[in-house]
Amino acid sequence: MDTIFYALLSALILYVLYLLARIGHRPNGYPPGPPTLPVLGNIHLNPHLQFQIWANQYGGVYSLMLGTKTMIVLSSDNPIKDLLDKKSAIYSGRPDLYTGQTLMSGDKRMVMMNYGSPWRTHPLLQTLFENLDNYVRLNTTGGAMAADFYPILRYLPTSLMPSKREALDHYNHEIKLYTDLYLATKRSREKLRSTSRPCVCDDVVEVQAKEGFSDEYTAHIPAQLWEAGSDTTSTQLYAFVQALLLYPHIQAKGQAELDFVVGPDRMPTLEDMSSLPYVRACVKESFRWHPTAVLGAFPHSTSENDTYNGYRIPKNAIILTNTWAIHRDPKRYPNPSVFDPERFIGDNTTSSESANCMDVSKRDHFGFGAGRRICPGMNVADRSMLLGISRIFWAFDIKPKKGKALPTQDDFEPGFVAIPKRFDVDVKPRSDGREKIVRSEWEKAKEGLDEDGQFLGGWGGPKYNGGQSAGPTG
Repeated sequence: MDTIFYALLSALILYVLYLLARIGHRPNGYPPGPPTLPVLGNIHLNPHLQFQIWANQYGGVYSLMLGTKTMIVLSSDNPIKDLLDKKSAIYSGRPDLYTGQTLMSGDKRMVMMNYGSPWRTHPLLQTLFENLDNYVRLNTTGGAMAADFYPILRYLPTSLMPSKREALDHYNHEIKLYTDLYLATKRSREKLRSTSRPCVCDDVVEVQAKEGFSDEYTAHIPAQLWEAGSDTTSTQLYAFVQALLLYPHIQAKGQAELDFVVGPDRMPTLEDMSSLPYVRACVKESFRWHPTAVLGAFPHSTSENDTYNGYRIPKNAIILTNTWAIHRDPKRYPNPSVFDPERFIGDNTTSSESANCMDVSKRDHFGFGAGRRICPGMNVADRSMLLGISRIFWAFDIKPKKGKALPTQDDFEPGFVAIPKRFDVDVKPRSDGREKIVRSEWEKAKEGLDEDGQFLGGWGGPKYNGGQSAGPTG
């Protein structure tokens, strides 16, 4: 009897060891990828430059084994068009992000959901930014990723998994912050609806009443609109300033265009953009040269098994868009590491129009993603960048700081958004007259804001932005 027991126990142990050894193993038929280690798979290897190397080695579609999870990396334009756009019905899910979505968001952060489920110094805004910074930090810890790729770790008590306690503490703080802000805004809108400018929160309140969403759930809608735009456009402009230091001839050409079209007596507005082809090309090149989401921001996930070019793609696979590798592909963009707006001269499409182009080889860039999860704010980003870059050209001279080294290209701070590491720069007005105009426009803008930087009054309020109304806000 003892012999049979020990034989069965030995067989069970061997079977468990076999299953453990299979974790991280790439099954037959999956897209190719780098060699794996037992249990770890490829989880010990780091992006994003490595992802580009693998794209060159394994092609436009390759796979990584991350513990118990499979990641499919799309590193060229045709697979993105074929899968994320044409098969968006099954490629628009989100991975099972235990820390980021379940613990830290209470399953309320819509950007992570599967379908069916300049006043920064102000104390309140500072709190919002600190909250977002903490969210990013906790999402990129080893504990967060370990629980995503090895689900069994989710059952550990918080005493043995400190990252779990930190994530839950973050959620409790964040949900109160966002809910309090939403309810305060909701009350304010009810009082001022007849006189205030249109606000997205008005629509959110109507949706909440119609769908019966809780205040906590609804609060995440405007909160995520803020999160999505809080540092993306500013990072793009920051990277553009870096490009002006590394490629000074860009500034000279841009300034010449602004001087010819706009002149010295007023700031450029959106009405000028059709006459500023070089500015428009600089915007497109900025999105290409320095995408803020070098690995496609939040990955997608498959809701069904699929095949592509003879390869198996399993259900619940993580789908990553390797934006960096595509934007550094010399076949698409000659001399891809060089900031060269000339490559987009004559391309008058917006980011949205280009993303919907049937011929994916003609798409300008992939910075806003693809498929059903494509960034809904791309038109706002386009306009913000057009105004930002044109006004930098018009108003300022950007030069290296005397005695300081030039910034290192492609050297980023860690985090979701690829922010260039700090560098020194000398920014001066091009003339006294332009400085006076900039200061005058800023004073006009402040007339339409309260002490918290919020818009005052109705549509008859002050005009600014070089003759542009502020437009809807909220």
